[in-house]
Parts: sequence; C-alpha cells; structure tokens
Amino acid sequence: MMRVHELKEYGLKVTVSSLESGRRFVEIVLGSEVRTLSLNEFTTFWLDMVEISRQGDTAELNFLRESSATDTTEES
Repeated sequence: MMRVHELKEYGLKVTVSSLESGRRFVEIVLGSEVRTLSLNEFTTFWLDMVEISRQGDTAELNFLRESSATDTTEES
C-alpha cells in the first residue's frame, strides 16, 4: 500500500507506505530534504505540530485581547 499527499504550493510531499513485514512508514519531502519516520513517529510529530500551532494562535489572541483592553483603558 502506498498513499501520496502533495501540497505543491509548499513543495511538500508526504508518502505513507507499508513494508512487506506490514510495518508502515512515512516519508516527508520538503524541497530537497527527505525524512523517513515510522507511522507512530509521524503521528507524534503531527500532533506536536498541531499543539504548537494552537499555542501560537492562543498567544496571538491573548495579545490582541490585552492590546484591545489597553486601548479601551487609554480612551477612558
């Protein structure tokens, strides 16, 4: 089994494959860089990326909220 996902806009290609032993692995290609991870490693990596993204979004929203509160206080 092989499944390929591409985000051509970013030069990203993710291939999920199975070995004859049944073990699955994921090959990530970004430009000329290639990384091969077990399916478990890839899942952990992807969940970490989602969490980091969420933390960044939360920090930005908190900054905007604090900035808005400061602007409102200064106007009073």
